[in-house]
Amino acid sequence: VLDVGCGLGGTSRALARAGAAVVALDPDVATLAYAAVAAAEVGASLTLVAHPFLDWAAACPKFPIFTPTRRSRRRCCG
Repeated sequence: VLDVGCGLGGTSRALARAGAAVVALDPDVATLAYAAVAAAEVGASLTLVAHPFLDWAAACPKFPIFTPTRRSRRRCCG
């Protein structure tokens, strides 16, 4: 799962703890550093990527789309 705009990583951690392979994307390196510490504290494995939102599709392979208000099996990035 690709969590675009993961912020502090709450959703990413929950998905990882539920068994998903999660790539957490955010442009703010300091926010990702917090997300890494918080994930380690609960034993969640995340791949953290610092990257601008406007260019994320070029930097990632295909991922299922997930938003807090809607879940979809569509594919993005191509």
